[in-house]
Amino acid sequence: MKYLFIGAHADDIEIGCGGVMLKAYKKNKIFNYIATDSEYNDENGKLVRSAEDAKKDILRCYKGKNIKNIIGNSKVFYLNNNEKLRSELVRLKKKIKPDTVFVPWIYDPHPDHKNLAEASLTVFRDVDNLIMYRSNWYYSSKNFNKNFFSDITKEFKEKIKLISNFKSEIKRTKSIWIKKIEIDSIMNGFMINKKYSEAFELIKISSSFKI
Repeated sequence: MKYLFIGAHADDIEIGCGGVMLKAYKKNKIFNYIATDSEYNDENGKLVRSAEDAKKDILRCYKGKNIKNIIGNSKVFYLNNNEKLRSELVRLKKKIKPDTVFVPWIYDPHPDHKNLAEASLTVFRDVDNLIMYRSNWYYSSKNFNKNFFSDITKEFKEKIKLISNFKSEIKRTKSIWIKKIEIDSIMNGFMINKKYSEAFELIKISSSFKI
C-alpha cells in the first residue's frame, strides 16, 4: 500500500501523525509532501528558520529510512488554495497513486494548514482512505472530531526522536513543545486504553484499512 502524508511545513507530519507513519513504514511505501520551503521570520522580521535549515532537518530526520520527502515551492503564510497548488497536488497524485492520504485538519486556525487541507480534500477525494490530522494546539471555533485512534505506544519514543531533529523549532519552543505532544498522546491513549495514541478525523476509509 502507498501512503502519502501531506504537510504545510517541515515537522507538521511528524507531530500530527509521526507514530502512524512509523507503523506504516514497516510494510508500506511512504511519501511525505511538504508544501512550503518552511522558511519564516518572527514578528520583527528576524529569521527563525531558513529553508536550508529546514531541508537539513528533514534529511537528518529520515537518514537511513526509505521514505521519500518531496518539498514544494510555496512560501510560509502564502500557501493558498489556488490552481497552482491544486495542480501540484494533481501531479503528485498521478505520480504516486496513493491508497491512503493524511492531510491537515480543515479547520486549523493556521491559514497554511487550512488552505492546504481544502486543496488536498478536493484533489484526493476519490482515494480509498482519506484522513485528517492535527499538528498544533491553536484554539478553533470548531472541534477536532477524533473518530479514529491508533496505538503508538511502541513508536512513541521514535516519534519524539523524529521531532527532535527539527533543531530550530526545538530551540524556539524548548521542552514545552515535546511536553505538549506527550500530554496529547497520553490523553488520546486514554481513549483507547493504551499508553500513547494518535487521534484523527476520518473523511473516508475502506473496510480493509487498519493501522
